[in-house]
Amino acid sequence: VFATAAVQHGNIRLPEWLERSLQPLLVTPDLHRVHHSIVLHEANANYGAVLSVWDRFFGSLVTLSPAEHQRIVFGINGFAPENGLRPSSMLLTPWLLCRATRPAPPRDDPRRFAPTVEPAAFRGRQRAKIRR
Repeated sequence: VFATAAVQHGNIRLPEWLERSLQPLLVTPDLHRVHHSIVLHEANANYGAVLSVWDRFFGSLVTLSPAEHQRIVFGINGFAPENGLRPSSMLLTPWLLCRATRPAPPRDDPRRFAPTVEPAAFRGRQRAKIRR
């Protein structure tokens, strides 16, 4: 699996005839490259590590023409690509992404720790306030 991941992420181009002959069974660099696009439909596709048959089976296979491959922008939408080249940024990106997509409610909001749906057992009772 490591060898296939190295080839898929190696930013290499296989000859077009070889891509076409391998794609029905194996995940090639072109197939996997689509998965790293900032376009949501493309990023949510081509999950296979070795075999492309899984993506075909689950309907998550997206193929692009050679011209469409030229327009792919890699990364995470909303994050500067040049920052992602630093090892420290690569390690921090998951936490920065989580923080950016799920802002914490204000500390003075009384609903901060309130459940979305109150269980029947707690109706009419005073809930203990949780402090951080």
